[in-house]
Amino acid sequence: MLKTIFCRANSLRSGNLIGVTRNCSALQHQINKEHHRTNDKSKHYPYLLTYASLPTFLAFFQKKEDEETSKETFLDKVLPEEIALLLKKKPVEDETTPEGKLKTTLKRTILCIRRGEFDKAEQMAHLALRMAQDIQSYDGITLCFDVMANLAFERELYQKAEKLFENVLQRLLQKGVPQDDIQILHLSLKVAQLDELQNKKDDAKTNYVWTLSKLDEKRKKEPGDLDLKELWGLTNNFYGKYLLKNGKFKEAVERLKNSRDVFIDVRGRYEADYVNIINDLAVAYLHVNDFDSAEQHIDEALVLASAYPELMETGIYHANKALICLKKGLLNDAQKLCNHAIKASQRSNDPDGKEQAKYCQEEVEKAFKKRK
Repeated sequence: MLKTIFCRANSLRSGNLIGVTRNCSALQHQINKEHHRTNDKSKHYPYLLTYASLPTFLAFFQKKEDEETSKETFLDKVLPEEIALLLKKKPVEDETTPEGKLKTTLKRTILCIRRGEFDKAEQMAHLALRMAQDIQSYDGITLCFDVMANLAFERELYQKAEKLFENVLQRLLQKGVPQDDIQILHLSLKVAQLDELQNKKDDAKTNYVWTLSKLDEKRKKEPGDLDLKELWGLTNNFYGKYLLKNGKFKEAVERLKNSRDVFIDVRGRYEADYVNIINDLAVAYLHVNDFDSAEQHIDEALVLASAYPELMETGIYHANKALICLKKGLLNDAQKLCNHAIKASQRSNDPDGKEQAKYCQEEVEKAFKKRK
């Protein structure tokens, strides 16, 4: 079985395709070893779907001077882009005010999560919640719940995370935020992913489909909105992987093609995450017996991966190419590629790559025996 890659988390920002937060490792984790690789929790790339999907809630936190001083510092390196942009736009009181103290506490909470200091982050998140309650800030309280939900997500406490996200959704809707608002759609995607992680397949599909339908409607009204385009590409990416895992290969191809096309439009082809996307697409093409398209995409992945020596997945790419060659009856080529996969996985010490290389080798050996 060919392996898809759930991007190693952390590589893009919410302004970019593969993320709605910068820390997606928990999100990618434990998705099914048959088709998907797990993440390693190493903050290898900045990704996109984690901290605070509620950009308006930080609007009252931002000091005026941050607009000039924070362009490439804390906001761009730690917070998702959707929040960073709003923080830069809205002036607020200084950090000696209750709002300013709440802002600082939330920043420190997010930094703790980024560093993997989850116990400390939990304490600070609850402190921030008490501060928000003391100043009776509805938006601040909602943001605290959102950060706490993401912390639970990072700790792989998926049931707790889902309840917290649902609480955030309810608070947003009670405040009058429309169902097709991008904040709601970000959260809806998160809930879909949590359903998938908890093996609630029907619920996951319902939420993926609902999110995509709302995005389709909204993009017709606002065709030039880049944030909507990126979220649409991201949702297609995750739903495509879901379909691939559940044997819906033809539709998976279309969803992953959408994801690929948006990524190219937004960031181009020369990104490590793009390599993972086209690997997944190669896997989908193989399952619909389009061997030429599968080979075309895995060849592109291998060429582009050579520019990223830090990529652990290189062994998987070689093994996947070997299995495509095997399907085409090119046994000698498949054997050479299996050897490359073994060496690459050993160099990177990638357990998933080693497993895939071993599977590849076993399949090649079976094919040689049959030919005899």
